[in-house]
Amino acid sequence: MSKLFTLGLATPAVKAFDRHQEEVADAEGQKILERAVRPRWAVAYWLTRARAAYGDTGGHTHPKTSDRIARLDPVPADAAAICSVAPTDAGGRSGAGE
Repeated sequence: MSKLFTLGLATPAVKAFDRHQEEVADAEGQKILERAVRPRWAVAYWLTRARAAYGDTGGHTHPKTSDRIARLDPVPADAAAICSVAPTDAGGRSGAGE
């Protein structure tokens, strides 16, 4: 085994994204959803669920989850009901094991 690997530096060229890049990625996610005819608030909805499950995380590379949510389109009050509908495929069949 190489000394580089044993030091935990097997991939020294891989760098984590910085906070600004994470913010840009969130905004791009909203644009992609919009082009896919999906609600832009879905990014904030997912982050809200992640915050509930894992806490208001952040760190040196990521902004706090609450800060990311605050920069995005607001989640509507009925989002949970909207998101609980089974997805359908192109033929209109639900993905709920028909």
